[in-house]
Amino acid sequence: MFLSAVQNGAASSPSPATKVLLVVAVVATLLYFIPYRDWRRAKRHGLSMGLGELANMRLRRMKTRSMVDVMIAAKELGLDDIEPIDILAHKRQGGHVIRVMNALRIAQEANYDLTFDRACEIDLQNRHVVAEVEDIIRARQENDEI
Repeated sequence: MFLSAVQNGAASSPSPATKVLLVVAVVATLLYFIPYRDWRRAKRHGLSMGLGELANMRLRRMKTRSMVDVMIAAKELGLDDIEPIDILAHKRQGGHVIRVMNALRIAQEANYDLTFDRACEIDLQNRHVVAEVEDIIRARQENDEI
């Protein structure tokens, strides 16, 4: 039945309303998977995160806003050697990235040499990395007083 209608030229193209609905659906899908606001915010802070990286994070059901926040915090701390892939890897391993950044900030304020990798290592051992760093700094200050 359908083939005969197509052969006779009776098949019609989609209506304009259907075309508009299809375009709206495609645009909405793209806007969901491509976090343009987060990308713009990252660029405004001088980060080298691409739309592709952020879309990849979104596809993996990660919160791109929190990842951009962490990268901005890392840049403000002067930790330019930390790449988004390192933070993403730590997050995917079950780590608490915000705790790691807070620990790095505390260590930097106390002039304690703590690397991102070491902080991640402590965090992945199910130890509260901020408390660990504070304990280390407290013990170091007590030793300096003696």
